[in-house]
Amino acid sequence: MTRLPTRLVAALVAATLVAAALVAWTTRSHDEPLTVTADFSDTTGLYVGNDVEFLGVPVGEITSIEPRGTTMRVHMELAPGTELPADAGAVVLQSALVTDRYVELGPAYTGGEVLADGAHIDDAHTRSPATIDEVTESIDELVRALDGSTRGGKDVGDLLAVGADTLDGNGLRIRDALVAGERALRTVNGKSEDIRAVTGNLALLAQALRRRDTTIRRFANSVSLSTHVVAQQRRSLRQTLTSLADLSTLTTTFVRRNRDVLQGDLEAALQVARVVHRRQDQLAEAFDTMPTLAQNLAQAYDFELGRLRVQFSTKVGPFSSVFRAEMCDQLRVPLCDVLFQPDGGGLLDPLLDGILDQFPGDFP
Repeated sequence: MTRLPTRLVAALVAATLVAAALVAWTTRSHDEPLTVTADFSDTTGLYVGNDVEFLGVPVGEITSIEPRGTTMRVHMELAPGTELPADAGAVVLQSALVTDRYVELGPAYTGGEVLADGAHIDDAHTRSPATIDEVTESIDELVRALDGSTRGGKDVGDLLAVGADTLDGNGLRIRDALVAGERALRTVNGKSEDIRAVTGNLALLAQALRRRDTTIRRFANSVSLSTHVVAQQRRSLRQTLTSLADLSTLTTTFVRRNRDVLQGDLEAALQVARVVHRRQDQLAEAFDTMPTLAQNLAQAYDFELGRLRVQFSTKVGPFSSVFRAEMCDQLRVPLCDVLFQPDGGGLLDPLLDGILDQFPGDFP
């Protein structure tokens, strides 16, 4: 007889058990009620046999209630096939003031895992209604909190009266303020891009300042030192400013007393400036040729003999025909252009040239 391997036998047994469990669960989920437990901090007015509802529809009842330390555990049986979300919660509700309470389950099931049989809902997902005593105590605490007379202050009535007196007659101003605020907010909302740009620029500025933090600190220290030095020299500065004030007074007195003389001097200086302005080309040429003239004069003087070396020529200079014609024109002599001409063709030019020819050409 062939024996099956041990592993195969174990696998067949496990598969049989799983199949049996599935069949049992399927049969139970459709034929037997679903049992669920939940812990509440208070179950006052909740009794065995009270309804259990799911989204306002009765789906079961309470089977037992037992204390569990600081909480009360409620056992519930739900109708077969009831599907609740896996994270369902429970709330104790009351339809009327004098009626029994019931347990409401929720939220609605929209898909996913469901609440399994035997599941438990802890007190973090349950809520109990406030009792009459708790509501009364809360109201009493509120009244005592609003009544400030027991603490030496004013009560809420006085506060409301003062507020009413303050707001009396200011409704239009408050409305205008609210309208102005609404317009301002609308304007700010319309300038969101500009505000975003300004904010970005401020961020860039802050980053630049952060990168220049050492330089800014050094500058601030330098300013502080400079201020300290100025504070130490305040007496000298005061004396300097006093001297400047005295000098200004003396200058004002001098100008007032010599106003006519200063005016004449300034007018003369203005005339000189005008002449210099008109002759600036000639002055520029003179300044250009003055170094050459000085050099020529220095070279013309014989320091060993103590004499001036000068060469005088009768062919050029004041004896030339060009110079005679120019001088005759400047002196405005009648018939000058007939007597003397630059090219030597005047009536008197041959006579003077003949006389000059009798002299040597150069005199050392």
